[in-house]
Amino acid sequence: LKSQEGARSTIASIWHNVQELCRNFYAIYFSYVNRSANGVAHCCAKQADPISKVCTWVGGLANIVILLLH
Repeated sequence: LKSQEGARSTIASIWHNVQELCRNFYAIYFSYVNRSANGVAHCCAKQADPISKVCTWVGGLANIVILLLH
């Protein structure tokens, strides 16, 4: 992830934004999760409102997560 390889790829601007955001944290870790085990995260991401660009989740589990886990 520290490599600059692929800087001209189709996701270069996204990767640049990720690198910039990472500078705001003392420590940050990335890990690979197989797609078959990533269903809850995928559904949560789909809940984001593309118009408002703001989502807030405070404390506890979001209702969508509770429903998906049962």
